[in-house]
Amino acid sequence: MQPVIPQDEFLQRRERVLSRMPQNTVAIVSGHSELTRSNDTEYPFRQNSYFHYLTGFNEPDVVLVLTKIEGQPRSLLFCQNKDPESEVWHGLRLGFHNAVHALAVDEGRDIDSFEDDISELLNGASSVLVLMGEDSVLEAQVRDAIDFLRANERKGYVAPHRIEDLRPTLDAMRQFKSTQELAVMREAARISSDAFKRIMKFCKPGAMEYQLEAELQHEFAMQGAPAPAYGIICGGGANACILHYTDNRDVLHDGDLVLVDAGAEYQGYAADITRTFPINGRFSEEQAMIYN
Repeated sequence: MQPVIPQDEFLQRRERVLSRMPQNTVAIVSGHSELTRSNDTEYPFRQNSYFHYLTGFNEPDVVLVLTKIEGQPRSLLFCQNKDPESEVWHGLRLGFHNAVHALAVDEGRDIDSFEDDISELLNGASSVLVLMGEDSVLEAQVRDAIDFLRANERKGYVAPHRIEDLRPTLDAMRQFKSTQELAVMREAARISSDAFKRIMKFCKPGAMEYQLEAELQHEFAMQGAPAPAYGIICGGGANACILHYTDNRDVLHDGDLVLVDAGAEYQGYAADITRTFPINGRFSEEQAMIYN
């Protein structure tokens, strides 16, 4: 059975963030949105790493809010509502009503209400924590909400005094991996290693660079890692000297070496392997000397 990170661990991460937050503080972390590729198709979706670290939730257009007002730690998730018509086209959504149980948050709300609700959530807080520079739209919404609260202080609203960066807190936490995280990372490495063994057996003069890439991606997907961790580099001959060569379109020639830089992403964790090997399976004497 392949390793997974249990939902309890995501809950514990959020609790650690809340325990490190000062009193009367709100932390806001947004996920990514889908990007249109053309007309009605999108690029493959990948969740924001910080949001995934705190929730394990892989839907687009989501926001996590952690509040510590008057000593009461609380988690709130904004996500897309259930929509049968949209789900026919794009797949099932969790829905904010189901988020409470499925993701172990205290409350779920419709993402469409976030812009209206943010002022309410920030009212009474002394500071706001966001991932500075990560989401310009969210930062603008936070600043607009603060401006609204300040403009209405005579009505009893209390605006936060400052906006701070949540990144140092999360970066410090992410440096230390749990037992389950290590198992997932090892699985990403194992899948990637198997894929490299496969292309070394497949590789021969006359094959195409993109065929090595295809063999890698097939092995990743067949073992539960449907996407590579980054753009795959398969450079034969002189192409190996291009540091971030990703065209992968040339023929592999007898007597040349091929450099392959690739890694599987499994459950949000990435492997990264680079190997150089002879296309025909045998190093020349000079190649072997340089390689060693």
